[in-house]
Amino acid sequence: MIDESKLAEIGKINKPHGIKGELSVELDDGLEPDDFTCFFVELNGLFVPFFVAESRPRGKESWLMRFIGVENEKDAAMFANKPLFVKDDEVDFEEEDSDGFYLSDLIGFQAFADEQLLGTITDYDDSTQNILFQIDNDGRQLYIPATEDFIVAIDTQDKSVIFTLPDGLINL
Repeated sequence: MIDESKLAEIGKINKPHGIKGELSVELDDGLEPDDFTCFFVELNGLFVPFFVAESRPRGKESWLMRFIGVENEKDAAMFANKPLFVKDDEVDFEEEDSDGFYLSDLIGFQAFADEQLLGTITDYDDSTQNILFQIDNDGRQLYIPATEDFIVAIDTQDKSVIFTLPDGLINL
């Protein structure tokens, strides 16, 4: 068993692809499946290692991957929407942009607009070209476009994001 502190999140498994156990995966900029010995996925509270049986590119940062032992759509379903980890010593963090800030870094931050608390950023949806923050507002899901036009400030100390939003956007 490996401790989470020894792992680095490097992407996200989106959903199963097809019926042969393939997964649609997004990796951080410039990373490829062949760069790593194995991947770790949290299952039932444990970080379980998986080795790649095959992979092929599906765009700039997207890949279709199949893990050894994952042979069908049913097996692949348990990986849907899970973060993907590798051993932290396999990632060179010094090459990351000095101002490199990723959407995943904002998960858990409080979202504000017009000095009003909107809720907590719980995730982001990048399944389409229009990326959206998912914000939990006392059980109600809000979707805010993740665009620089709407973000006024990010405070990493207070873990908050301040938005300026068009009228009526949060009521959609």
